[in-house]
Amino acid sequence: MKYNELKGLIKEEKNKENLNLVKEGGFSRLRQIMLGQVPSVRTIGILTAENPGGQPASREENNKRNADLMSDLRERNYGPIKVKGRFGEEESSFVVPHMERSDALEFGDKYGQEAVIWG
Repeated sequence: MKYNELKGLIKEEKNKENLNLVKEGGFSRLRQIMLGQVPSVRTIGILTAENPGGQPASREENNKRNADLMSDLRERNYGPIKVKGRFGEEESSFVVPHMERSDALEFGDKYGQEAVIWG
């Protein structure tokens, strides 16, 4: 296999893994939200349901837990944005515009998280 073919395959696989993550164009908007430059967004939460208690869990368990969290967030009319993060281990997380502090704490507790971010 030629170098360029291998490079193309690697890029293709990386793209498959990141289909639901913020793309470069979306990052600019997310950055503006986090810097307080979008007046309509006054609060955000950053949280995950992965790796409860700070202990690594299987990919399947983490995927199910985050799917459940996504459902909970949507039931409360939040529009979560998927992002990659790290808290010891790499985790898939959500940035949640307009999130109430009490909801961030409630979901952190429900999903056994050691930390959530709210601001």
